[in-house]
Parts: sequence; C-alpha cells; structure tokens
Amino acid sequence: MTTEDSPVVRLTNALLLQLVRSPASLMRMPPSGAVEERDPPSPWSPGIEVPPAIRPHVAARLREMTNLEHAPTNEPQNGLLRLMLGKDQRADFAVLFRPALDGEVVVLFHPPEASRRRALPIFEPAPEGLDARLSAASEAQDLGALRAVADRARSLGEPAVMIALQAAYGIAEQLMARDDRDGAVAAFDAGVAVARATLGGGLGAAELLEASASLLADDHPAAALRRVEAALAEAHPDLDFHPYVAELHGRAAELLEALGRRDEAAERRAEAIATLTELTGPGDLEIARFRA
Repeated sequence: MTTEDSPVVRLTNALLLQLVRSPASLMRMPPSGAVEERDPPSPWSPGIEVPPAIRPHVAARLREMTNLEHAPTNEPQNGLLRLMLGKDQRADFAVLFRPALDGEVVVLFHPPEASRRRALPIFEPAPEGLDARLSAASEAQDLGALRAVADRARSLGEPAVMIALQAAYGIAEQLMARDDRDGAVAAFDAGVAVARATLGGGLGAAELLEASASLLADDHPAAALRRVEAALAEAHPDLDFHPYVAELHGRAAELLEALGRRDEAAERRAEAIATLTELTGPGDLEIARFRA
C-alpha cells in the first residue's frame, strides 16, 4: 500500500492534474521514452517528465487507485478512478494498462466534458439501493426481480442508468439459460435504448450491441455484423482511439471472414492494428491477435 504523502503518490496526482488542466484528453506513459499527451485528432506531444525507474511505481499506484492491484500484469486491464479536486469538484478517468514488448504502457483518458457521459461509466452510487437489489436478484437468478430492477432504473433516468444497463445483461443471461435467444437479444436492445435516451449512446450502448451480436454470430453472421457496425458508430468519435474500438474491428473481421468477404476482413484487421499502434505504439502485444 502506498502512503498518501509519498513521492510516487504526489507524482501520480500531478500526472492526473496535468491531464485535467491541459487541453489534452489522453496521456500515455511507456516503459521508456517520453511521457506524452494528446488531444485527438492532434498528434502526441511531450508531457510531464517521469524517470523510467519510477514508472513501474506510478503504474502500481494507478492500479491501486483503480482496484486492479491484484490483476494480472501480462494482459490488458481497464480501470476507472475519480480524483477529488475539492468539496464539490471531481475528475473522472479511465486507466488503460497495456502489455508491450518492452514492458507496460499506461494510458490515462480524461474525456472532454461534452463526451464524458458517453465515454465513461457514471461513478455515482445507485439511488434507492438499486445496486444491492440488482446483486441480490442476480445471485438468486430471479428473472422477475431483475426485470423489476430494470424497470425502476429506467424510470429514474440518468442517475440509475448504469444499473439499467447491468440489469439488461442479467436479464439476457437468464433468458439465454432458458434457451430464449430472441428474448436475450431484445433485453440487450432495451438496454441500448436506455443508453441512447439517457446518455446519447456511447460506450454503454456499444457494449450491449456487441453482446447481442455474439448471440447471433453463429447462425446469423450478417445480422451480427450489422450490430457490430452499430457498436462502432456508437463509439465514434468519442472512443476512436480506444482498445475497445480495435476489438470491434477485430470482431467485424471475424464476421466478414464467415461471410466470405476476406478483403474487407483484412481492412478491418488493419484498422484494429492502426488503432492500437496509435494508442500505445507498435509494441502492444495485442497487435499480434489481429495479424492475418
């Protein structure tokens, strides 16, 4: 556990505050070389200087802040954190930990205010104890209770939107356990509608669309592809740089291959590689998955 007044903690907080104060929405810290900032679509530019020997300690502190300190370091991890700036001020971040050939690249993402709701999950506690109700319904595999939680969350609007989206997953899971694929897809679609109505779509809608595509991929690859394309549209332009977009391009490539559209599949794999290369550099270990 890192003490709150240690040099590593102060440096980590300085990196986060720099991202809040600068026009940039992205900062990346590779194992060596410059720490850089970026305000897409502008290119990367030098940021705060962090000695390479200190960088693993900063990464460990960020893992601690995102509750990922026990997560494996040899595979990609995404975390969320909130930095309190004052009594009524706060800043929310996504933290991406990306294994690379020469170590680990850490990317901080602090989206602009205009796209924050679409690009980051909401941190606020759920109203009316809905999070506890959702957990209890999920543990009991109670489809009726899950639907009740989803209905109440939808009625409360944005403060409960994350509960509504999580409930959509739970309902779909229970319906799939009953071999009701159409019902599961409809549950995901209901969640997409909530995300679009309350947040304007974005990451939450994209993830639900991708999940529904997975249910259709084996028997209806064309329909699944349309849903993956819709997920990519939800991610644009707020998350064009994000590893999740690379995953969506890779998923589209698999479906295009299944449909015999190999040239288009190759283009999508190239898009996935370009996304990761632009974000973390050519040493990102995940790039190998997208090579033909």
